Amino acid sequence: MVLFATLSLARWGFDQGFADFINALEKQRLESVAANLVDIYVEYDEDWSRAPPFEIVRLLSRSDDGFRNPPPHQRRGPAPLHAPPKQTAAPAFDKELERFNRPPNALVHTTLLDTEHTLLFNAPLPISGSKKNTTITDVVIEFNSQPIGILRSYHSKLDDSHIAGEFSQQQLMWSASVGGECLLLAILLAYFLSKLLLDPIQTVLQSVAKLRSGDCDLNLSHHRKDELGQLMTDIESLSQTLNSTKRAKSRWIADISHELRTPLTVLVGEIDLIKSGVRPFDQKNLSSLEDEVKRLTRLVEDLYQLSVSDTGALRYQMTHIDIVPLLETVVAKKTLEFANKDISLSITNLIKSAKNVGVSIYADQQRVEQLFLNLLNNSLQYTDPIGALRIQLEVRSDTLIITFSDSAPTVSEAECEQLFEPLQRQDAARTRFTSGAGLGLTICRNIVHAHHGTIYAKPSVLGGIAITVSLPIKGSRM
Repeated sequence: MVLFATLSLARWGFDQGFADFINALEKQRLESVAANLVDIYVEYDEDWSRAPPFEIVRLLSRSDDGFRNPPPHQRRGPAPLHAPPKQTAAPAFDKELERFNRPPNALVHTTLLDTEHTLLFNAPLPISGSKKNTTITDVVIEFNSQPIGILRSYHSKLDDSHIAGEFSQQQLMWSASVGGECLLLAILLAYFLSKLLLDPIQTVLQSVAKLRSGDCDLNLSHHRKDELGQLMTDIESLSQTLNSTKRAKSRWIADISHELRTPLTVLVGEIDLIKSGVRPFDQKNLSSLEDEVKRLTRLVEDLYQLSVSDTGALRYQMTHIDIVPLLETVVAKKTLEFANKDISLSITNLIKSAKNVGVSIYADQQRVEQLFLNLLNNSLQYTDPIGALRIQLEVRSDTLIITFSDSAPTVSEAECEQLFEPLQRQDAARTRFTSGAGLGLTICRNIVHAHHGTIYAKPSVLGGIAITVSLPIKGSRM
């Protein structure tokens, strides 16, 4: 459509320019005729009525090839002295004028008018075509800077000659040829551009369809650096994330199944032994069954706590709490259990020793207490007997830092970050029959993040693991 409009405008512009060219040629012809008529006007005593009609009509009818003035020796001299006076015309003038003049409504080529626009002479050449395609060109004839007449040409807007027709037809064919070539080029260019643009879009659509069907193994290798390339890179990254999530989900289900199966297997085995009479149904075996049920209950409770903390469903009731008394209270509850395992337990309060003041934080007291209990239970379950746990509190740049450092066994520094993953227990030495499912530290991480804090682990100088909790201080110090 754009190409057709462009060619149409180009053709219209050519027609307009060609018409202007024809008008300019006609004006040039009239100016040459006017120069010759001035000579005749002067030669015949500046009186058009004395000029011979044949010569004037001949000039009006001649083409541009006959516009040249004759040499001076061929020009007529002044009128003889015995010539008739100006007020008397030759006897044949009226007849000659009538012979070569045409009716006023006829389409004529060139006319000579006086200054009052009165018709004096007509050229005996009618033009082809209708009045609709006819235009008028006027040229004023001047002598001594005074108008002595008007040349008026009635001619076609376009040249009707054979040469002009061939030229116009040639230009039309050339425009049509160029238009066809441009159209073909545009079609080829559009085809290659569509392939260039649609192919990656089709790839993206197919990739999204695979993701929707659950197929996350995508490899959208490309070398594009535009927006489509960025989109393909993002989709490939999304597929990798979904694939990792899918594998983590499968591993999570497998680990949970394993953790649930262990106490259930023990329960079923002990019950079968009691039913078969191999073991008596006494207080000892009943306590063993009770321990397995409690372990299973703890596992289910940990799974529940982890699920609600991951989804953000844990409700936090934030208040200003004094962290030091709360930590001392929680430690006091676990002192006996640590003593039964010969693990020394101590708190180093650098805040109190430095300034003799406590620290108030804006937190949920119940969740912070659960955080401390999980960290204490982690050390209690994995630290060897006759060991130690050191708890240190300090403040750095309006941040409360609490470090739990226990003794052997330990894990490598590279494995410390993985301790906070669900069901993660890196070293067999830190895995006991009485231990949990490896969910306690994951719950701790979620609680700390909910309080806009950080938690990380590293090998302890005591030979075990040092877990550091950083919580922002809200409110004023107490």
